[in-house]
Amino acid sequence: MFRRLAFISTVAVLCFVMAGCYSIKVCAPAGTDVSLASTEKSLPFKTEVRSWYVVWGLVPIVNENGVQQVIKDNNLSDVRVTTKMTFIDLLVSWFLSFATVQTRTAIVEGSAE
Repeated sequence: MFRRLAFISTVAVLCFVMAGCYSIKVCAPAGTDVSLASTEKSLPFKTEVRSWYVVWGLVPIVNENGVQQVIKDNNLSDVRVTTKMTFIDLLVSWFLSFATVQTRTAIVEGSAE
């Protein structure tokens, strides 16, 4: 009975730690003409932007909108953004979940004008 309760508790805690309500804003800088690129299009520029959150994804901190800054700094006109949880995000979330800190990664691909 104790083992079963311990297993269920462990699974519940892991689900709670790995769950969250994350949002990454994908928007173009004001005054720029940016379009979304299709999945088939080859794009020469690629970088990753890590967004940090507290309260398990409820409140964004640090890079609230890092995607917009990448588009602006690199003068991108065609952009594709993919969000995912990388291995590093998993490690950060695992070790800092006691402080409610979580991360997510946005992969920004694009081509300049």
